[in-house]
Amino acid sequence: MGEARYYMKVYFQTEQDVLQNLPKIMAFWEEGMKAEDWWQTHRGESPAIFWAAFEQEFPLVSEMLRQANLFGGDCNNDLAGHLDFGDSGDYCIEEAGNSILINATVWHFANWDIQKAFILHEFQALAVNWLSDEYLNPFDLL
Repeated sequence: MGEARYYMKVYFQTEQDVLQNLPKIMAFWEEGMKAEDWWQTHRGESPAIFWAAFEQEFPLVSEMLRQANLFGGDCNNDLAGHLDFGDSGDYCIEEAGNSILINATVWHFANWDIQKAFILHEFQALAVNWLSDEYLNPFDLL
């Protein structure tokens, strides 16, 4: 399975907004990592059983999936690329002035658009951007 390093920058109005939202975003991200692991071990279950248990265990991620119209449907391949948050030993979330920086190694076809939309909505960020190092040429930065 191919992997890439993904980077996200969450912009806020003030450093105080960052300090207020950092623990909440960290909790969301950690829930996402647990949800990803849980999904991988339960993806063969019937949708009714899967989603009932998933919603109980992962309320923020369930809400994110609802906003993306992914909750309640196929619990196998439809979630691939969307429930990619990284592993607990290989991710970083930190403050940087008026921003929160997140990076993790995930499946190289992951798409962080639903995480982006959820953070914008749930935490009232000014903007959120993400990219993968797979599509970044460091020589372009020189």
